[in-house]
Amino acid sequence: QWYTQLALLLLAQHALGDESKLAPWIAALPREFDTPYSWGADDVEALHYPHLAVAIAEQRAEWAKIHAAVHASGIGYSRKQLEWALHCVRSRAFSGAYEGSTPQQRIGLVGFIALLTVLYPLSGAGSWSDALSGAVAGLIFIVARDVISPRVLGLKRYVLCPLIDMLNHDGTVPSDVQYRVFSDTFCVTAEREVGTGDEVRISYGPRSNDQLLQYHGFVERGCVHDAYIMSAFLSHVDTACGVSDGALDRLERE
Repeated sequence: QWYTQLALLLLAQHALGDESKLAPWIAALPREFDTPYSWGADDVEALHYPHLAVAIAEQRAEWAKIHAAVHASGIGYSRKQLEWALHCVRSRAFSGAYEGSTPQQRIGLVGFIALLTVLYPLSGAGSWSDALSGAVAGLIFIVARDVISPRVLGLKRYVLCPLIDMLNHDGTVPSDVQYRVFSDTFCVTAEREVGTGDEVRISYGPRSNDQLLQYHGFVERGCVHDAYIMSAFLSHVDTACGVSDGALDRLERE
């Protein structure tokens, strides 16, 4: 999973200590996370929300499997260390369109194609028209690999970016986090005026309060993307209405 890979990268940088160029940022990361993952059974039960309770149980089981797999591979991180990194990633990472290569790699590849385009006819191996045809084919390949294919296939890049990860969430704020291809940087654009001294917030995406609580440890008042998922709804209606067991369920299937 993408979050396991990012968590391991974060732990690798953390292990470097002051030698890591990310040391100041890592030092600023929270050490504890008050999310339902670490709550006791009574606290989870107090939510009175079976759907979220199931999601929390599944998260715990999945993270236990991740730790077992990491431990089996010989990587010596403790469960507590891995859970800390996973919490950081799940609460602070964002995603965007995937690019097949970096700007530097693209420039190098284009330069290599240009060099071959010149050397091919000069060496007598073929004509200029053949060389130009090959160059065009190479450029089309780059565009197809880095621009068209990721969008058609829906490929995503997951990122944990210092500073951007410290911006708080507001589901009503029009904002955009973009990757600038040619400068190889990430940029946050606030699509409405931000006054001096005002907090800059971004939207984490269409996340319900279920997701915000489970992975971020908070709920948003008036969350525009909120939804309450009712588990086994028909069975409760059966009981409340005095209908025989499973009658409404059978009616729905018919």
